[in-house]
Amino acid sequence: MEGMHNRKLFDLLVSWLLAYFVIIGALVLVCVAVTIGMMIGARWTVTVAAALLAAAPAVALPFSARAAKWLLLLAYSGLAAAFVWLAFWPQPGAASVPLVKGVVVAFAALLVVRVCLAWRNDRKARQH
Repeated sequence: MEGMHNRKLFDLLVSWLLAYFVIIGALVLVCVAVTIGMMIGARWTVTVAAALLAAAPAVALPFSARAAKWLLLLAYSGLAAAFVWLAFWPQPGAASVPLVKGVVVAFAALLVVRVCLAWRNDRKARQH
């Protein structure tokens, strides 16, 4: 019984230490993003924020698989929205490429289909 208590205490200590390092790492990344935004410009700040959004599911996975799934969905949705914006509202003087538009539409459609299939499978699993 004593060994089991020590194991639980050790697991609790490791999880708190991991959470501490995740918080410190996230704060360092936010400070870097703000510094880049002040030094270089808003465009780089958006790029760093997108990288943080893409890394969020990997950070959340040890704590909650459910939160990681939602963060991954948010990251992919943001990526798809950014691709649609870049493909269909290009900068002045930039040529529009039909192949890029097709790939963007296919990515967005596959994302919607994947989410719908996952929700359908989740509902079926809960019914049984």
